[in-house]
Amino acid sequence: MLHIYAAVAEQERSMISQRTKDALAAVKARGVRIGNPQIARAQEVAAHHRTAVARPDHRSLPGRSSKARPVHAVRD
Repeated sequence: MLHIYAAVAEQERSMISQRTKDALAAVKARGVRIGNPQIARAQEVAAHHRTAVARPDHRSLPGRSSKARPVHAVRD
C-alpha cells in the first residue's frame, strides 16, 4: 500500500515540476525578467563598474541622477 502512495506522490511531483517549467518558459517568452531584483541590480552595477574602469570620464550609475558620487575601481 505504501508503494502505491509513493508512486502517486512521485507522479504528482513530476507534474508540478513540469507545470512550473512551462510557466517560467511562458514568462520568459513574454520578455519578463524573472529572478531577484536586488541581484539583477547588483549585476547591473558591477557591469557598470567594469565599464567605468575602462572609461573613467563616465561617473554616474545607470538609473541614478547626475549628482551621483564618482565610481571607483574595484579590485578583483
